[in-house]
Amino acid sequence: MLTELVNQIADPTIPLQTMLLRLLLSVVLGLFIGIEREMHRQPAGMRTHILICIGATLVTIASVYLPISVSGIGLSADAARITAQIVSGIGFLGAGAIIKFGATVRGITTAATIWVTAAIGITIGLGLFYFSVIATLLVLVVLVGFESFEQRLFSAEFFKTLEVEFSPSALKVTEIRELLVARHIRVRTVDMHITSHGTANAIFHLRISERVQPDALLAEILAMPSVREAKLNQEYR
Repeated sequence: MLTELVNQIADPTIPLQTMLLRLLLSVVLGLFIGIEREMHRQPAGMRTHILICIGATLVTIASVYLPISVSGIGLSADAARITAQIVSGIGFLGAGAIIKFGATVRGITTAATIWVTAAIGITIGLGLFYFSVIATLLVLVVLVGFESFEQRLFSAEFFKTLEVEFSPSALKVTEIRELLVARHIRVRTVDMHITSHGTANAIFHLRISERVQPDALLAEILAMPSVREAKLNQEYR
């Protein structure tokens, strides 16, 4: 049964049943990747990855079918050129998932999953069943398995958020950041907004070693000019 289904998906003649099976496979594989991103509360989640995979599959099927359909009327079509536009075009969508905060960025992993999901859609459209399934499994291993490995590798570090309220006219975010970096604290991202009262609220997402003393760190930050309040909280991921 499975062998027959795989043969239908890989059928080079692309009958209607084959097209539908490839689209269904793109929904399933895009869903698996999208679920992992959805669990991390990323802006590009289940629906986005499913649509990307379906779209790439559709364009690939069309690019393969087009030379066949126009050959009878004396026209020519380059299937490889049409498919190549997916690789470059999906970059614009991936760029939308990347958010920049000062010198740090967020969403690079999601942008990469968007790109690789489109690549998987291309392989589905070409009828490479086993190749697309194996590629999806490898993506999930990297996203899920490597995250656990990374956490074990840096087991002596904790994810925390540092909230600082200060006067932006007397102190800049870069000065606080420089202080943190000097203490060998990894600054992942920085969120900031200025209130109507003229004060600034900055939230630093940090990776702190267990050797860092929280009380000493907060005392040093509070000693900085115009810092009104500083709080260090555990970040739950």
